[in-house]
Amino acid sequence: MSNYFEYHNAWGASASFFVVKKKRKGVPLVIFLPENKSVMESVKNELELFSDLKILDYPSYTQNPFEEARPLNHIMAARSKTLESIVQEKDFILLISPYSMLKKIPFKNEFIESVIHLEKGQIYSQQKLEKQLDKLGYIHVEFVTDAGEYTLRGGIADIFPAGSADPIRIEYFDDEVESIFTYNKDSQSRKKELDKISILPVADLLVTTEEFIEGLQSSSELKEKAENFGKFAGFHWLAPYIRKEQSDIFEYLGEFDTACFMSSMQDSIYAYHDIIESSMPNEIQKECFISAKEAVEKLSRNNVYIISEITDSVESIPLNFAGSKTRFSFEKKNLYQSMTNAAETLLSLLKDKMKIVFAVESEKFTGIFKDFLRDYEIFPREIKKLSEIEGPSISIYRKHISGGFIDKESSYALISDMDIFGFTKRKPKSKKKDAFNTKLSDLEEGDYVVHVNHGIGIYQGIKHMTIAGSEGDFLAILYEGDDLLYVPLHSIGQLQKYIGIQNQQPRLNSLKSSAWQKLKKHAKESAKHIAEDLLRLYAERKARKGFAFTDDGSLIEVFERNFEYTETEDQLSAIYDVYNDMESETPMERLVCGDVGFGKTEVAMRAACKAIACSKQVAVLVPTTILARQHFETFTERFKGLPVNIDYVSRFRSDKETKEIFKKVLEGSIDILIGTHKILSKDLSFKDLGLLIIDEEQRFGVSHKEKIASIKRNVDTLTLTATPIPRTLQLSLSGIRDMSIIETPPENRLPVVVKVIKGLSERIKAIKSELERGGQVFFLHNRVQDIEEEVIEIKRELPLARVDYAHGQMDAKTMDKILSSFYNGELDVLVATTIIENGINIPNVNTIIINNAAHFGLSQLYQLKGRVGRSEKRGYCYLAVDDFARLNSIAQKRLSIIQQLSDLGSGFKIAMYDLQLRGAGNILGAEQSGFVVRVGYELYVAMIEEAVQEMKGEYTNIADTEINSNIAYFIPADYIENPRIRFDFYRRFADIYDMNSMQELLQEIESGYGTLPDEVLNLSFIMLIKNFASMLGAEKLMLSKSGAVKITFAKETKLNPALIVKCSQDRKILYRFISEYELSLAVESSEPLKVTADFFQDLYNLSRAD
Repeated sequence: MSNYFEYHNAWGASASFFVVKKKRKGVPLVIFLPENKSVMESVKNELELFSDLKILDYPSYTQNPFEEARPLNHIMAARSKTLESIVQEKDFILLISPYSMLKKIPFKNEFIESVIHLEKGQIYSQQKLEKQLDKLGYIHVEFVTDAGEYTLRGGIADIFPAGSADPIRIEYFDDEVESIFTYNKDSQSRKKELDKISILPVADLLVTTEEFIEGLQSSSELKEKAENFGKFAGFHWLAPYIRKEQSDIFEYLGEFDTACFMSSMQDSIYAYHDIIESSMPNEIQKECFISAKEAVEKLSRNNVYIISEITDSVESIPLNFAGSKTRFSFEKKNLYQSMTNAAETLLSLLKDKMKIVFAVESEKFTGIFKDFLRDYEIFPREIKKLSEIEGPSISIYRKHISGGFIDKESSYALISDMDIFGFTKRKPKSKKKDAFNTKLSDLEEGDYVVHVNHGIGIYQGIKHMTIAGSEGDFLAILYEGDDLLYVPLHSIGQLQKYIGIQNQQPRLNSLKSSAWQKLKKHAKESAKHIAEDLLRLYAERKARKGFAFTDDGSLIEVFERNFEYTETEDQLSAIYDVYNDMESETPMERLVCGDVGFGKTEVAMRAACKAIACSKQVAVLVPTTILARQHFETFTERFKGLPVNIDYVSRFRSDKETKEIFKKVLEGSIDILIGTHKILSKDLSFKDLGLLIIDEEQRFGVSHKEKIASIKRNVDTLTLTATPIPRTLQLSLSGIRDMSIIETPPENRLPVVVKVIKGLSERIKAIKSELERGGQVFFLHNRVQDIEEEVIEIKRELPLARVDYAHGQMDAKTMDKILSSFYNGELDVLVATTIIENGINIPNVNTIIINNAAHFGLSQLYQLKGRVGRSEKRGYCYLAVDDFARLNSIAQKRLSIIQQLSDLGSGFKIAMYDLQLRGAGNILGAEQSGFVVRVGYELYVAMIEEAVQEMKGEYTNIADTEINSNIAYFIPADYIENPRIRFDFYRRFADIYDMNSMQELLQEIESGYGTLPDEVLNLSFIMLIKNFASMLGAEKLMLSKSGAVKITFAKETKLNPALIVKCSQDRKILYRFISEYELSLAVESSEPLKVTADFFQDLYNLSRAD
């Protein structure tokens, strides 16, 4: 029989504090929470402070079967780890949300028996291991990077088990487990030896692929899909199809009490169950969940505590806590004022003999707070548990909580950063991604490539051959007349992927003609002209004397402290780059690249604050009226409480308003003016403009760009972009324009799922799915003439949905009203043209449907995709087309690429793909486009960069040393089977320029693939020798097994012979100068290649110092 207790007046973390005090010893407590990740995280942090028990959370994967995507591996892994803890622990607190509670899972005994237990010396074959991993839901991959993945090769198994911080590597001797250890997934280096390991499931449906296919007899369509793709994405929804009986979380729990942090547990469960049922594609899949009635009954078996802020129930008991709303509410003019008030409050509480805990997650902000309190002779210590506090004192708890409270009965006062400062300083993810980088390992057979010395050919794959007595791997390139060139992989640097002009197929060059060398000569002359123009721009910029902003930190210090988050490493780097530029007398011209929502605007606002601190004005130029207003709201909120006046101009403002704003700008009473091209008006003059910030410069037309260029000449300029156009990249990479890159995604940001759909029914289903999870939808339809018809169609199919439309031809007041309604949640669906491409940032909008998606460019699709997924919820981008098969190849490729590049921070790759699809002709101009077609974009830009360096006196000619050797040096195919992975390792060997880096790479390979073959060891030394020889100006290098070495230097080489003598003597190598440019060495050693590599490294280091 259940006992219901209702309580109200819960403030912040007081609900968590109260249930810990009420919890019965030895009886697990289940806390029922809303379907909100942030709430669950805060409550968990609070409970870990208040209780010494284990705090478990059972996360949801709220995916709809319609999405056809696997749940995130780390979520499934966390769910399994929690189930294991429930089975093992006697007493604990479990956090659960409606979805996790309702979703069916394997029976308890089935889960326990499925776990793989391995230990050293055990006989457990790899075949058996693979079958069991398949049953547990693990995915076979080439490289293990995430929980729930595995790979098998030779006598090695790499597995990333559920609940493990690192992947594990199992080394076999026949069928015996010889060793088990964790390893670093990036460096592949060993971390910790293990005697045994338990591998938990990462799926809610425990079946092998064979069992799965066999069970799908009732659906021929699903069975055929399974036969082709195995356990395809979404397989976990199909338990009812294969007649697989399942259980629920309650079977694992046994006896427990319940606490609900919502006003009505029953109403919440029934409401969420209705949402789940309506989102299921068919009746069968509704069987994946238990009924709402059953869930309520099972939650209500014992004590039930309903805890909320307010209640309508007359039986509800008020909690005796003072809340943050009454005790910690301050006038927040700025951070300094808030901290002063906080210190006074803390001193007052200390007089009352209170145990005070300040909860803040940020390390940076903790330090600032400690420094501030030191002035009051308050010295707080950091704690992990409330039980650590012995008497009246101030402590710091380094985690985020929902809000503070005071409990006079226990003499505790808990204060959050939100209580004092009005915001939460959160710790960001420290996830870094590779910067813009095109890899030859992306090559597919049939792709066009450019060889620096032989021209354009077609890549035919990797061939293992013996040529002129040298055994190794070669890249086969097809040329005109079916001639094949075999390029040794040590010369991989001579190859580039071809990028030319859209729809213009390049001509293959001939190996029997000198035409390529003549063409290269003409292309170099053209590149030289461009380099001259670039250097003229560079010289003009350097010659101009700008304003050197001072390092006066008073205003900027307060502004920085008011930032609500902890800056990411690369965001800070960009900020410091900007500061340094502004403090120089040379006018700043910096490009900041980063994906939507990655923190570019904060960098811009820091720059603006620095300019204002030096009494300069700031102009922020944006391409759309919507973005102008969005930036105005962002800047106004960020500068709140500081003596900074901000306004904006766009067509949303009347002529009278604009005229008045222009007047204030001239008088100097407006510090920051944000606006569209109206800022470029001849009627506007600034009193003292010091900084121009441009958002997405490529969106402006030619006439606007000319005006921008004239402004840039006299002021510091900061440009922000998510997808840099290749011309901009070229300027940046050539050193003409400075560039900062922000690659770290915001905390808890998930990649947007992109899917191609067709037909009205699929569009409506996508809208319905988003509305049912409480979100809003962008429906992009870029035809003004029939946009109202789309609205009518949606309303007909979804009569309860609140739908309206907006486009650029509407009058400003009407558009403003509609956009405000959508922003305030008064509309469910906004049908709009591309006016939404920039500037609308609404966290609750997590689905965008792009009608006629094939008509948009790649960068534009990428920008539109960025309108959603800007919160902790998964975002969905649906590309609607009539018939994918009927689209031309370019359009199909474009839509395929936007689906593939779902990772956060893919803007650089998008820029290069867009270049490939659109062609590079319009980037460099008509005259140069011919050279781009005939030599390829990358080689042409390399020629420009080389010419720039030559003119600046910075160019160093690095020869491509030709190697002849009777030593076998390659990566055997039976050692690393995947040709793409072998290719990537060859590329990495080609980039090694010191012994330490070589050893690190060898360690990584050995750790991942077992004992190094002699051929790989030989390859590592020969590639290192080649790289040093190239930098020393060697044209040819002969290496013999016996240790004989012959070097032929280029005639322009200026190498001091005395250095050769010294290095030879130091390494005990016999040397002989055959001629002025030829040298022979006799290396008498058991390791001749190592000694030769040491010789070349010594020689290179001495030559640099000479």
